[in-house]
Amino acid sequence: DLDSLAEADRFFCWGGVQRRDILGKAVGADEKLVETGNPRFDLLRTGYRDLFKAEAERLRREHGRFILVNTNFARYNHYNGENFLIDVLKQRGTIKTAEQEQFFADWRDFLGQLFHGFAALIPELVKAFPDHRIVLRPHPSENHRRWADVCAGMDGVDVIYQGNALPWLLAGAVLIHNSCTTGLEAYLMDRPVVAYRPALSETYDSPLPNAVSRDTHTPEALVDTVRKALAGQTVDGGPQGRDTAAGYYASLDGPLAAERVVASLSELPEVASDGGSAVGRLASHLQEPAQRLARRVLRPQMAAYTQQKFPGISLAEVRRELGLLSGAAGRFAEVDADRLSHRCYRIGVS
Repeated sequence: DLDSLAEADRFFCWGGVQRRDILGKAVGADEKLVETGNPRFDLLRTGYRDLFKAEAERLRREHGRFILVNTNFARYNHYNGENFLIDVLKQRGTIKTAEQEQFFADWRDFLGQLFHGFAALIPELVKAFPDHRIVLRPHPSENHRRWADVCAGMDGVDVIYQGNALPWLLAGAVLIHNSCTTGLEAYLMDRPVVAYRPALSETYDSPLPNAVSRDTHTPEALVDTVRKALAGQTVDGGPQGRDTAAGYYASLDGPLAAERVVASLSELPEVASDGGSAVGRLASHLQEPAQRLARRVLRPQMAAYTQQKFPGISLAEVRRELGLLSGAAGRFAEVDADRLSHRCYRIGVS
């Protein structure tokens, strides 16, 4: 939205592809579009990824050797039903024409093909790899019960959605996905990563996570590739995948994305702020609990969905993670956190 972009002094892009895409519409916005990468992905680099080592080791002890299957089909298998997202887009006014509705309906149906392709793949993995468990980790927006029903009665298969995805990526012997951000995350952590693509679409496939993965289209090819990964062979998108990643993502090497963001912000003039009025802060403390109560009473289905996606995090957890981050970085010893509301914290120098 050009009006929204006009309000921003800086827009931090993942890389050159995103910057060019935005400039294709936002003519003249060159100075405010900065290629930085994503600070979240700084944690995937050597050193920082050790933050997740202890949890990964716990998962290995609990589940043994396992193959991780991550799904990303919420536009079809949504928590609130197959047509939920289309209905929401109509209510918001995003879908205004029959042509637009057909675009999203086709997207839903394409992901339906992938859902059923993955459902058919699971028993093939069980048969091919009896010495490994299969852990299927659904997207947080998906209907997890539907996956549990698909996998019911299969020995050696667990449908689990809990915790941060990164320790699961480190703990798993190999990741299988389709157009999922976790495919890119696994690649950046040097994990074996395979894209299973039983159906193809130039419109709806996500090029980046698939490009950095070993591409497979049939159960036989997938099983063969996983077998190679388990034997210690390198399984990813190869040099071509690396080149694609460099075009999409600015901070594969060199300064961290967070450091690039800070360097760009330091070029802007400082703006004084008093942190908002006491009345405003009080209102924010009262507003969110009232909204949560209203959801539970008036829209219990949405409240349950929100709890699945965003279970919350305690101040103790935030401070524990800050301590781990400080230890890994050798910096930030003075940084602390204060709780502002149910899911909002201020992080800064204490």
